[in-house]
Amino acid sequence: MTFNAQFVDQALLVYTVNRVTVAKTIHRQNLVTLDFNGVFTGTLAQTGIGGAACGAADNNPAAPASIGITQSGPSMAVTIRTDADTCTFPGSYSQGGHFGQVEGSYSCTSGDSGTFSISEMAVSWYDFRARTVFTSNGGCLIKGYVDGLRQPPPAQ
Repeated sequence: MTFNAQFVDQALLVYTVNRVTVAKTIHRQNLVTLDFNGVFTGTLAQTGIGGAACGAADNNPAAPASIGITQSGPSMAVTIRTDADTCTFPGSYSQGGHFGQVEGSYSCTSGDSGTFSISEMAVSWYDFRARTVFTSNGGCLIKGYVDGLRQPPPAQ
């Protein structure tokens, strides 16, 4: 028997019984829909991969960030604020097991825009973490991660 994890949410299982080989693709099952709604204080780290298209702002080992997430059914919007910029990432949310993913087009107050994928999203009652891939309209591919601790709701 062999087990080959091809992606975060699926794997290939191959086994042989009585000289009959069977290959099955296995997918993570959703037990519950994850709730990412909230405000998180943490870090955005990113590295620009794309030569001249990527500027110094696209290479950041770790910047303090405030992350706001609103989620409603298959729609999600992530807003990331750093000292340098505020970017909004609205898109379509999907989930495989205990990992979520949102994809769409982003825009920033600095004028930067493009497409994005925030994947391997995980959330708990106290934190949020995910991998990021942004492709700016200027041609820079930016990879990294974002994470943060959940902030309590404002007092009423």
